[in-house]
Amino acid sequence: MDRKRRKGRDDREVWQIEDMLRLRQLWEKRPAGLTKAAVADKMGVTGSMISQFFSGDSALTWKAVVAFSSLFGVAPEEISPRLTAENMPHSLSGGDVHDDLSSAKSGDALALPGPDIVAAYPLLGSVPGGDFREAVELAREDPSVRWIPSPKKLPGPGFFLRVSGSSMSPTLMDGDIILVDPDAQAHHKSVVVVRNGSGEATVKRLIMDGESLMLVPDNPQFPAKPIDDCGLVGVVVCAYKEL
Repeated sequence: MDRKRRKGRDDREVWQIEDMLRLRQLWEKRPAGLTKAAVADKMGVTGSMISQFFSGDSALTWKAVVAFSSLFGVAPEEISPRLTAENMPHSLSGGDVHDDLSSAKSGDALALPGPDIVAAYPLLGSVPGGDFREAVELAREDPSVRWIPSPKKLPGPGFFLRVSGSSMSPTLMDGDIILVDPDAQAHHKSVVVVRNGSGEATVKRLIMDGESLMLVPDNPQFPAKPIDDCGLVGVVVCAYKEL
């Protein structure tokens, strides 16, 4: 049999059919109460499109793989190794670490496997105004939005933001990417994203002293401010640095 094509009534690539079969297997192990209608609603597509993914009438897209991986709580490569390799070329999958170590020369900097990728979230250009869920749903439909893989899976929707400025250094540096959980409960010393009445956003550490709530920068060269009319957008749960 031709390895690039599968015999039968269709001319789909073998890997596309294998993706479909993996998706079906994951569906059998889906979280209790998760329906295809709910999946369609969360992904912002029609129910017929979801059915076509499972029937194989429509090949999976990378955005669909990312969405399914988030819903099922698995790494994208567990659904589509091919699409994951094409869209996350720097991810490590397969291979033997010992082979890499044995071929390295003394003094070489070694790149060892990092944490498993279990979800992906959109990198938003700014802190979303209004309902953040709407901003995330719009991001799903926008092909220009970059989705970043994450080793941390949030209970609900989340998003990435890029840090601007040095007020939170050395904890967060200018250009760092932070994962924001809008549903997380903020506690004393949590790093939070807040938005004031003018729609301007900032990242600061929340200091609780009795009934007093202060937004305190980690960089002592910047002043602390009371939270006043600022609304909590979410809690920063992790940060990444791009080189």
